[in-house]
Amino acid sequence: MIEDRIEIGKRSIPILLAGIQMLQEIAESIFTERIAYTSDNGADQMVLSFVTKQIEHMKSVRILIRAEAHRDAQLIARTMLEGYGQLAWVLEGQPERTDRWLWFGAIVDRRQMLHNRSIGVDVDKDEWNQIEQLVAEHGDKYIRPKYRKAQGEAIDRGEAYMLPDDPWDNTWYPVDFASMFCEIGEVDLYESSYRGASEWIHWGTRAILRAAERADWGTSGFSEVDWPAASLALSLGCHSVYKTLTTLDEHFTLGRSDQIVEGYRACMVRLNRMLSEVRSST
Repeated sequence: MIEDRIEIGKRSIPILLAGIQMLQEIAESIFTERIAYTSDNGADQMVLSFVTKQIEHMKSVRILIRAEAHRDAQLIARTMLEGYGQLAWVLEGQPERTDRWLWFGAIVDRRQMLHNRSIGVDVDKDEWNQIEQLVAEHGDKYIRPKYRKAQGEAIDRGEAYMLPDDPWDNTWYPVDFASMFCEIGEVDLYESSYRGASEWIHWGTRAILRAAERADWGTSGFSEVDWPAASLALSLGCHSVYKTLTTLDEHFTLGRSDQIVEGYRACMVRLNRMLSEVRSST
């Protein structure tokens, strides 16, 4: 029933906010000391940067929840879930996948430099040479399948093949997000929560009609609050921060896993108790 969804959503907010606050405090305490990492290690760079980005996104979600912009909070929570999915998928195939993430920056930089030249912006010669060297070392990872196929066929024929000036993919990851979540064992999370949050960002009919405020003459705009959407945003954000923090702890052997897991589980226990109370009262 819609009344139950609203009641559950409204009552879950303080529970989830408390859990998120706990995770953020743990993250802040972890980063009070320097974490040693290797600058050209893709896994090190990715884990540290993704955790930092998750914390920043979580702050934005909390701001939007306080402002009662509940549906828009889902947009940021959705990208947090993407970040968790990407990180988990990448670490299952390191160092190949982590290197793909790290060195794709050279492809992006080269494209930007070429664009700058095309509009008359000077490009530093030393920087260009450095990027060209990195592309020469790592560019083969990103060649589009059609060019790779044509190159292989030419080699088989004993012919030379000249790649176009920009033969690389537009993204560093060779699979879609659905495949990533499938591989990491989070199909249910993708099919339910991720797809649900995606409807609002893609201007989906169902999401817009759900937001509409009914009136005698039709609709009077969108409802000011959406407690189920707020609950979903905080749930996705909390889950994403929890997963990336545990990844950080495991990757760098920080010894904080018990604190992270116990805090998250305590939040889930409170949430499940509340769900039971609401369901038993209806």
